[in-house]
Amino acid sequence: MQINVTIDGLDAIDLNTVVGDEIAYYNPETEETEHRPRTLGDLVAEKLADKMWGEVDRYDIASKARDQRIEIIRAKVTPVVEAALCGPIRLTNTYGEFTGPETTLNALIIEEAKKVIGGGRGDYGRGDSLAQRVVKDAVGAAFVVPTRSRKGQTVKHKRGRRT
Repeated sequence: MQINVTIDGLDAIDLNTVVGDEIAYYNPETEETEHRPRTLGDLVAEKLADKMWGEVDRYDIASKARDQRIEIIRAKVTPVVEAALCGPIRLTNTYGEFTGPETTLNALIIEEAKKVIGGGRGDYGRGDSLAQRVVKDAVGAAFVVPTRSRKGQTVKHKRGRRT
């Protein structure tokens, strides 16, 4: 058994047929939110999206899209930052005026490391520098020899003294 239904004027209905109230949508070309009437195509698209996505959390989708956007931006920015850090730079004073010849970030790091390693002395240059303290501690630790006392306890001898 076959049923044929014929409705006059049905040929005039397509996806652009207005079927509801106005909806707001974002136009990426003008970067503005625009209002237009809801069409049959909008309803079909909404139903298809609901069927395809089911119960997927829309905030999860937005989060993944944001993370993807961040990764794309990071991939574009990283080479530019690396080129800027590896290239020559000039130091400036608080007014933005150049205060010396061109240098590199590596040279500035080496200079600062030398200050830290060689500096750190007490008043009037007395005391050991950081490098001297590190070397003394390493040499001292190498000469710590564990031995057993008469009562069976482990005792450490350091430079001929008990500690």
